[in-house]
Amino acid sequence: MSEPGAAPTPVYDELLVEVPREEGEALNARLLELGSVGLQEEDPDAGPPRQLWDRGPEAPPGPWLRVRAWFPEGGARAVIAAALEAYQPRRVSWRVEDTDWDAESRAGFAPFSVGSFTVAPPWDAVPGSIVITPASGFGTGQHPTTRVMLEALEALAEPGQRVLDVGCGSGILALAAAQLGLDATGVDVAPLAVEEAKLNARQSGLKASFSTTPLAECEPADVVLANLHAELLVPLAEELQRVTGTWLVLGGIRSVCEAEVRAAFAPWEPAARRVRGDWVSLQFRR
Repeated sequence: MSEPGAAPTPVYDELLVEVPREEGEALNARLLELGSVGLQEEDPDAGPPRQLWDRGPEAPPGPWLRVRAWFPEGGARAVIAAALEAYQPRRVSWRVEDTDWDAESRAGFAPFSVGSFTVAPPWDAVPGSIVITPASGFGTGQHPTTRVMLEALEALAEPGQRVLDVGCGSGILALAAAQLGLDATGVDVAPLAVEEAKLNARQSGLKASFSTTPLAECEPADVVLANLHAELLVPLAEELQRVTGTWLVLGGIRSVCEAEVRAAFAPWEPAARRVRGDWVSLQFRR
């Protein structure tokens, strides 16, 4: 329900229809002609999303296509349903959907604490929070790997240290280091991630440096943080060891990939190991 004086939240009828994949292009064009204000395609027979660690060729799309289309509430459902018959649908259904996307996204990100750190979105932040704006999937810190990295950082932190966050994403680890009073730098290959990290630094009132500087050009740091997948950590092992002054903390390692990561960083042996569910973090000391 809208607040008093606020503009009413628009409500739409959502159509869900599944048709043979070859009918998809023609169907989408027809739905737009019939007044659809938005379309979304899905593979109803697809398995879990492909991850960086998945091997082998990507599975081909299934023979059926699911299309979601949105129409202004109270539209001519009968006319639309009749038009769909030309596309051999195996399923047609409707529902009324509140499209308050902003409220939905806010509900999915609540403030949380790890050790002395409090991480929060800008609309629910208290003074002293590390403010992270959800954007482009660069990480809000809610994943268990990030929480473990925050715990490790706080345990290792000493005055005067320089911290390098490799693959910084939203910048959360570098910002946590800055909040501890450390000299914090974050690097990422994605320019958009770097811009988001800079925004989060400004919103948090914290000083940290973010850039797309290649790891090969980075100077050594006392503490190096790399919350990446094993498939990225392994090829970066030599460079990560090179830039490590004292501590190297690795995250984002699935348990089935731990042995591969350990082998890549040999002869270094972990000084500490943390586990959260299926995820492992390894901590090395030079």
